[in-house]
Amino acid sequence: MSTVVSLNTLYNEYKDSAILNDIIVIGISKDNGESIDEITSDNDFPWLRDNNSEFGQVWNNWGVANRDLIFLNKQGEYKYKLNLTSQFSSTEINSIIDCLD
Repeated sequence: MSTVVSLNTLYNEYKDSAILNDIIVIGISKDNGESIDEITSDNDFPWLRDNNSEFGQVWNNWGVANRDLIFLNKQGEYKYKLNLTSQFSSTEINSIIDCLD
């Protein structure tokens, strides 16, 4: 199972629970000219493409790399970054989400 499919499954589990109001999932692709169709097809969570404008430099401003999963608290403050390149642990992600304040 791909990382994106696994994240979509995890997102749907939270979406169907009472926790939905506390969790927002969004994907942000790097502006590298590659298609994101494979990532976005059959997925329920929103997906955006970063751009090189003054206001669209999330990858640079947050120091993220490919397949980074960023966690923000309810106030929108950066709390944790997890790279999913080598593995995907829904247990670890659930634990991080449960500890966000």
